[in-house]
Amino acid sequence: LSHPVYLSGGVEATLQEIVDIVRKLLPDVDISFTDAPETYPHVIRADGRRIAADLGYELPPLEGRVRDHINEARRDAGMAEID
Repeated sequence: LSHPVYLSGGVEATLQEIVDIVRKLLPDVDISFTDAPETYPHVIRADGRRIAADLGYELPPLEGRVRDHINEARRDAGMAEID
């Protein structure tokens, strides 16, 4: 490898875009913000260019990662996973 450290980076998404994904996966979910979602900062200072170039690794799509996170929380709570 050509670098001692690699970051997998992330996908730039607003909180509203993430809420839209969660609502697509869980239509009955109640999500609210104390302020408008666009007022919450979302700063990404790392990206995955090195790991993509050197190892060919790219993060799975954001919707799948959100689904995985929801399913992990549901498993921990003894609930059925979502598809």
